[in-house]
Amino acid sequence: MTNHYKNGEEYYNKIYLLFNFFIAISLVPFGYLLLQKQVGELESLVIDEWYYVILVALLLASAAIIFQSHQKFRAYLKKEQSSTSLRDKLNVYKNESVKKFVGFLLASMICVCGFYLTASAFFIVGYIVSTILLSIKRPTLNTIIEDLKLSEEEQNVLIEKKDIPFN
Repeated sequence: MTNHYKNGEEYYNKIYLLFNFFIAISLVPFGYLLLQKQVGELESLVIDEWYYVILVALLLASAAIIFQSHQKFRAYLKKEQSSTSLRDKLNVYKNESVKKFVGFLLASMICVCGFYLTASAFFIVGYIVSTILLSIKRPTLNTIIEDLKLSEEEQNVLIEKKDIPFN
């Protein structure tokens, strides 16, 4: 994953593109399965005895991954970073954000797989909830500034699209 960017605008565009990419990966198969369900061609592949076990196990796995991803990202944000350069802060923030995006992607793909296996509306709800939870804290310039607790000077570098110094 490259960390090449000249200014705050390029940085923001890269991280936002990654955010949208991770949402789109699961949206395509989910949309296809939803259309299959609408026309009546998606039926449960799981035998009745295992239906609720698989339903609960996959939903709990998805919820656990979302919780863990969110907790790890919050733990990263609590770390003291005042001694590092702006570029280093942004690089680490991007890497930690990608880890969070991957966690939410995994959780949403579990819902997609669960929907494929069971054709249950619970997985539709699970998918929507995971996407909403990720989107609530999507990377905007303001959330990046707030999350990193940037100084006024560092904020101005990003907002005014100045070149970000290399340490």
